[in-house]
Amino acid sequence: MSKTKILFRSGTFIAASKPEGISTYASGPSETGLKELLESEFSERFFPVHRIDKETSGLVLFALTSKAAAELSKLFESRSVLKTYLAWVQGSPPDHATLRAPLPKKGGPPQSAETQLELIKRKKESGVDYALLKVHPKTGRFHQIRRHFEMAGYPIVETPRLMLHANRVEWMDPKTKRPVKIDCAPPTTFWK
Repeated sequence: MSKTKILFRSGTFIAASKPEGISTYASGPSETGLKELLESEFSERFFPVHRIDKETSGLVLFALTSKAAAELSKLFESRSVLKTYLAWVQGSPPDHATLRAPLPKKGGPPQSAETQLELIKRKKESGVDYALLKVHPKTGRFHQIRRHFEMAGYPIVETPRLMLHANRVEWMDPKTKRPVKIDCAPPTTFWK
C-alpha cells in the first residue's frame, strides 16, 4: 500500500498530499520527510519548491528537475502563487480581515507579513467559540499563519493535531498562459 498520495503530475512537477507529523523534507540523517518517501516509492529525484510545517497537513509541490524547481520557486518568491489554507481557530474573528504585522526572522530583523482570512463557519462547543477560516498568506514567513492568528487573539486549534491544512495552490502557467489550480482535501479528522 502506498505511503504517499500524488494529487497531480505534470511533465515538470508533482503535487503531493503531506500528512501532519511528517516534514516536507528531512532536516537530518535520522529523519524521513515527504520528499524522501516519494523518492523511495517512485525511484525518482524530487526537488522541493516550497515547504509547509511538519504539523500542517496538505498540498506540497515538488519539481521533477532543478530547472523546473528554480522556475516554480520564482513564482512563489514573486507572490504569483495564490495559496489557500483552512484553519480552525478559537475565538470569533471577523468575517473578512487582513492581518498585517511584521514577524521577526530568526537571527534577523522583522519582515513584513500579510495574511488574509475569510470566515467559512462558526460553531460553539462547551461555551467556547470556534471558527473555520479560509486563509491566504500573501507572504511566506516562518509559521506566519500561526503567529498572525496568535497575535490577533485567534489561536489555531490543536486537538492534538494542529488544525491547519494547505488546501489549494493556483497560478498562471508562464509557458502555456493557462491557469493551474490544484486542490488537496483535508483529512476527515479535520472537520470534527
